[in-house]
Amino acid sequence: MPIDAGHGDLDPDILEQAAAWRIRLSEQGLESSLELETWLAEDARHEQAWIAVERSWNRVAQAEAEAAPLERERARRRALRNARSEGARRRLGMARPAVAASVAILVIASTAGVWTWQARQTQTYTTVPGERRTVVLKDGSSMQLDSGTVLKVRYTARARTVELDQGQARFEVAHDAARPFSVRAGEQSVVATGTNFNVDMLPSRLLVTLLQGTVRVEPRPHGWRVSKTQRANWTPVNMTAGQELTILKNGAAPSLRQAKTDQVTAWNAGLLSFDEEPLSSVVERVNRYASVAVVVDDPATANLPVSGVFKAGDVPGLVDTVTEYLPVQASTGANGAIHLSRRDR
Repeated sequence: MPIDAGHGDLDPDILEQAAAWRIRLSEQGLESSLELETWLAEDARHEQAWIAVERSWNRVAQAEAEAAPLERERARRRALRNARSEGARRRLGMARPAVAASVAILVIASTAGVWTWQARQTQTYTTVPGERRTVVLKDGSSMQLDSGTVLKVRYTARARTVELDQGQARFEVAHDAARPFSVRAGEQSVVATGTNFNVDMLPSRLLVTLLQGTVRVEPRPHGWRVSKTQRANWTPVNMTAGQELTILKNGAAPSLRQAKTDQVTAWNAGLLSFDEEPLSSVVERVNRYASVAVVVDDPATANLPVSGVFKAGDVPGLVDTVTEYLPVQASTGANGAIHLSRRDR
């Protein structure tokens, strides 16, 4: 099958990568994968090449559907042979047989009307300390962003992807089985098609709470570096409504438990609810709302349990409560930060 290299906007190397992805998915009987979506997200040119490959693949599939099975197999083999020879000529003699074979299904036409491309668009949403925000996406899904949250949204014809850089958000996902909705947070990816869940990205850990439906939480391919210990302790988890998954960033095995959903979603109403939660965890949440940081000075103080419901952003009120009911004292550092340390009774 001849290859038309006349479309100057397409990088041949990227085209070959896209073709290799198409062949790989076909061999596995899949239409998409998390690894492919990650590759598509890395560069807008990847999506361009993928669309070109998909169109070529579909044209070949349509033609093959009209042929007898034997002729279909012969056509594919001839296409592979032609692609190898054509690829070699295009590479000025550089031998890349495995990659060249993957270009067999490429027929990129540069004539008017054949090539259309809608640029991948990424939208960034942020909230400043003390701000909460609700965003309704174009497919009807909605996101509630907690204070101090940064996330990016990218929609394509095949996937809906949110990159949570920091903070906390609650997602109510419109059902679309053909386009999975993925929230990528650190080293993990939460994949859903239609559901309601909360993702809380704290400095020490990641919490995923499922309120309705089902989700799958899995390590991100090509994401942050993951140690051998983390890989050994971590396999994908399928969650059901009412469960909470905690993933510590120290590499310990994730834990799955029944969630206290009223406590988890209290922030939607501007409240922070704690039940025997370590002071260090309380401070991590409070700092999202604080204009000055709250710091826990020692491990013994950090592990003290805190219970109660507080108004989000009322840092002085929380500090007053903690110092009144726990063996904790507060002091102000040179930079204005509030330091909490153990107080001897």
